[in-house]
Order: sequence, then C-alpha cells, then structure tokens
Amino acid sequence: AALASADPANGEQLALARGCVGCHALDPAVTMTGPTWHNVGDTAVSRVPGESPALYFYHSITNPNLFVVPNYPANIMPANYSEQLSTQELADLIDYLLQQNGAGG
Repeated sequence: AALASADPANGEQLALARGCVGCHALDPAVTMTGPTWHNVGDTAVSRVPGESPALYFYHSITNPNLFVVPNYPANIMPANYSEQLSTQELADLIDYLLQQNGAGG
C-alpha cells in the first residue's frame, strides 16, 4: 500500500541527499563501487528468483548483504538504512529505482 503513494521524484532527491549516487551510477559507461542503477528496474526482475523487483530493492536497501550482486564486495553498503529512512522514504526510493528501466529511465 505504501508504494501506491510513493513519490519517485522524492526518491531521486533521497538518492542524492543520502549519497547513494556516490556508489551507484546511472551511466552504464561508469563503473563505481556499487552496481549500476542503469536499467536497474529491468535487471532487478531476475536478480533473485521468485522475488519481485520492489522486494529485491527493499532487501537491498535494508539488508544489503542478503544478496550481493556478483563481482561486487559484501559489507560495503551501510546496513542501517532501515533505521535512517522512514517507510515513506523507502517507498519513494524504491519507486524511483523501479523507474530506472529501458522504457523510462
């Protein structure tokens, strides 16, 4: 239900303000510490079998070592975002990530 009222524009602002873009690039030509966010709304579909993209993003933000993208190190991303972000902020950020796809972002 929280995603129904999610604000992806606020999610984008959170990604900037919280430093997410310091490790995750939107440009596919740029390699950073964390996995790219280019088309991540599409690639998240197949990251974890049986897990929706929204749930994958939720787990990736709140428990980043639950699934670590191959070729990226574990224990790099802060694991306390569930304490730092409200439910609404998480929904906004997840909605923003879902929009990073071949169709729209």
